[in-house]
Amino acid sequence: MGKAELLILLGAIVIWGIFTLSVNKARFNNEVSIMQSQFEISAVGIANSYLEEAKSKAFDEILLGSSTPSTLPDEFTAPGNLGIDTGEIYPNFDDIDDFHNYTISDTSAEGFVYTVSITVGYVATSDFDNFSTIRTFYKRMNVTISSPDLSNNLNLSRIYPYIG
Repeated sequence: MGKAELLILLGAIVIWGIFTLSVNKARFNNEVSIMQSQFEISAVGIANSYLEEAKSKAFDEILLGSSTPSTLPDEFTAPGNLGIDTGEIYPNFDDIDDFHNYTISDTSAEGFVYTVSITVGYVATSDFDNFSTIRTFYKRMNVTISSPDLSNNLNLSRIYPYIG
């Protein structure tokens, strides 16, 4: 084998090595994307489970009594008092705002561990994006999911209307 053939062989080996590394890098990036998607899908499922659970609760503590209050929304829980009532623990919340400032560590069926942080507040029909400082007929729940496995926190919200 001459020098020319040897150089061609070495060139072919280098080209093959570069090609192999490129294919492996593309496969690795694809696997990372797939795993990130699985983390996000799992996180959405967990967030949605809390949003759905809240939907089954009373709009406000005052509505749990046998009679309907006469001056709504003035008799709803004050915005500064939203949160867990004395003696209540999750999962035995009885109204939507019991979830306010609630944080829990939750594990998905796949074994991914997430931190779930929930806030609840009143919102006005003129501004569903920001919490209101007054009582209204609408409450919004924000669920934030964080995890070292997620590239960004995941935020889901739902608005719950009072239906009298």
